[in-house]
Order: sequence, then structure tokens, then C-alpha cells
Amino acid sequence: MSHGKQFTLYTTAYGPNGWKVEFVLQELGLTYEPLYLKLKEGEHKDPSHTKYNPNGRIPTIIDHHNNDFVIWESNAILFYLAEKYDTKRKISVDSFEEKMIEQQWLFFQASGQGAYFGQCGWFKIVGPPPRIPAAIERYQKEILRVFGVLDGVLAKQEWLVGGKCTIADISFVMWNEVAVTKFLNDYPGFDFERDFPALCRREFSNHGYIVALISSNEQNLQNLANELKSAGREAAYYAVSKYDYDEMHNAFEYFKRVYPNDEIRAALWNVTEAVRKPFLDLKKEDMQKMVDADVVAGFGFAQEAIKAFKQLEPNKYGKRGFLAFTSATGSRRGAPNCAISSTGKFALRALSQTVAKEFKTDDIHVSHVIVDALILTERWKVLYGDEWYAEKTKDEKHRTHPASIAKAYIYLAQQDTSAWTWELDLRPSHENWTW
Repeated sequence: MSHGKQFTLYTTAYGPNGWKVEFVLQELGLTYEPLYLKLKEGEHKDPSHTKYNPNGRIPTIIDHHNNDFVIWESNAILFYLAEKYDTKRKISVDSFEEKMIEQQWLFFQASGQGAYFGQCGWFKIVGPPPRIPAAIERYQKEILRVFGVLDGVLAKQEWLVGGKCTIADISFVMWNEVAVTKFLNDYPGFDFERDFPALCRREFSNHGYIVALISSNEQNLQNLANELKSAGREAAYYAVSKYDYDEMHNAFEYFKRVYPNDEIRAALWNVTEAVRKPFLDLKKEDMQKMVDADVVAGFGFAQEAIKAFKQLEPNKYGKRGFLAFTSATGSRRGAPNCAISSTGKFALRALSQTVAKEFKTDDIHVSHVIVDALILTERWKVLYGDEWYAEKTKDEKHRTHPASIAKAYIYLAQQDTSAWTWELDLRPSHENWTW
């Protein structure tokens, strides 16, 4: 083949198995030419592909630097790439015993996860009608069983083998994502973060970030930091006496002392002074408190983040840092009794756009994220009781899960320089758009 790259990869744009191979190729810095086959048109069964893969499935890979060596089956490909090209053991293990454990998980992924998750997809989505409830339920329960196996292991250790992310962990990622969003989205009572906390840890921590937390509620900070630490993650916190410019500076200086050898690559602002009163009932103190917390402290937080980012070289996504301001619909339009919150959010939106435009040529990505929804957290259970909370938990289409919001931030943080999002509007599918 004349494309000049080391590998040719036969895959598809939609199936999970091909993507894990692409993850490993990219992680190891190996060049490849993907050929995205159209499965609905039967291109994977065409002789141009089956001459390499007699099973007629994807993925298939050809190594042009190894005498056009051909290998198929996704986990066999992962093992081949790791053994031949991961000489520094970046995403694989070295000892014989650890390699056996690595293979153990690759076998379990192929036989226990991929096979059963795929069957669930067939009976629930892909296959022809009629839908067979008993078959769908059987495979949904098998997904939950596999989740339980992984969660039980990851509750005791951070990674499946070797104390680091390896091809064993990577092999499970895409099928897990599909299962949560497509196969179990209507399963009664299913809550991924609640039911499998070790498997679904806080997203930024899950992606290798050290988490530095700032809040005025020290108990909440301590609880979250302890949760992350108990899962083997790095976390620290700084409790501010109040939200203002000086405390933001103090917080950043504190984290620099705690982690002197680490870089600040992402910063998320999520503070609001929520006051809902009729306009004529508001006092000067209400407005001043909002200005200090939302605007001035947000301004200070942004300055500290930008100064830290400017000292860095661009990362693998081409950016020196990522700064996000969490906001609400009130940043775009006001509403009765919302003079305080809307004024603050309008100011924050303008600040984020100004900073985004000023520092784009410094390769600093700034986003403004509107979250318009009931965000279901334990705080609501305290306020409204277990019965109310349990009822709302069932309603996936009118509330937003914190883990889903976190995934959106990860998506923004990992955007490459050819497509940056400034403003993202997040809401559950049935949220009311009227105000």
C-alpha cells in the first residue's frame, strides 16, 4: 500500500473494537492509515478484506515495517503492538507473571465483556424486530455482572495489572462507554456512578489528573479528597474563608507548594452566589456579595490559571491549558427574581469570551459551559428527603448526572487545536427550554 504509514488498519467508525486499537497506536506514536469499512454495506466481507482476515470482522491490521505482517482480533492486535513496539512498557507490563495477568484480562474482555455486550446491542438496537424482552434483560444483567467483576477489583487497586494503565484497561473502555449510554440507559434503577463507584471514579482523576479542590465548605472538600485518595488517586484541597481575589491567589500558591513538580493543565470555575428574590426586595449587600464571589473571584481564578498555563509548552492536544467557566441559562437571558444570578452569569460569560479571544494565540483554550438542569447530588437528598431523591433518580430525561457533566469537560479539555468549543450548552433531553 502506498500511503507511506507503518500500519494499515481495517476498522469501522462505529464499533468499539476498532477504536481501542486506534487508542494504542496513538499512545505509542505509531503511524497508521485507517480504512473505515461500512458494515451495513458488507464491506468487511468483501474479498479485499477477507484475504487478510478470513473471519471477515474488524479490526484487522497490517504492519508494513514487519514484512506486511497481518493480525486480526482486537486484543491480539493490542498484545502484538505492546510486545513489539512498547519497548519502554508505557502501556504494558514486563514480567512473565504480569503478562499472564494482562492476558487474563484480555481474554476476559473478549469472552466476558465483548461477547455479551455485543449480544445486548444486537437484541436491543441492531437486530431486526421484534425485540425480545427476555433476551435483552439476560444480556443487560450480564453487563451488570461484568461491571461488578471490574468494580470489585478496581475498588482494591487503581489499575487491572502492573499499577498503571495498560492494554488490559484500554481493552474495556469503549464497550463500557457504549453499555452505559446505549444498553443500560433504560434499565430500571441503573446508576453507573452509584452502583459501580470504583469503575466510574471522578472523571478528571480518572484521566490521570491530580485533582486540586477549592471550596468554602471544608467538610465537603475533605470527603471528596479522601474518596479520591482511597481509590489511589492524588488529591488536595484548600478551604477558602470567602470567595474573593486574594483567596484565589492563596489557593493557587498553596497547590504549587503541595505539588512543586507538577503542571496546572486544567482549571474549572463553578461558583455562584444564588439569590432568588423580587428585584425590589434586593439589597446592596446582595449585589456586592455576588460581585465578589462570582465576578471578582472568578476574575482572580482566571488570572492565576492563565499565568500558570503561559509557563507551559503545548500538550499532546496542542494547548498549554484549559480553563472552563461553569454557568447557567441566566448568562444569556434574565428571568423574574433572578437579577442577582443573571447579572453575575452575564458578567462571567463576557469574561470567559474576552479571555478566550485574548489568549487563543497562546494556545490556551477557554470555554463557557451552560448547565441548565437539575443536577442530582447528595445535597438534594438532604434538602428533600430519600423518597424525593429516589423518584428523581429514576428520571434520566429531566435531570443531569454529575459524571455526565464531567465527561463533557473532559471532551473539551481534549479537543485539538483544529476544533475548539467556546460555549457548550448542556441539558437533559426533556429539559424545558422556555425561560
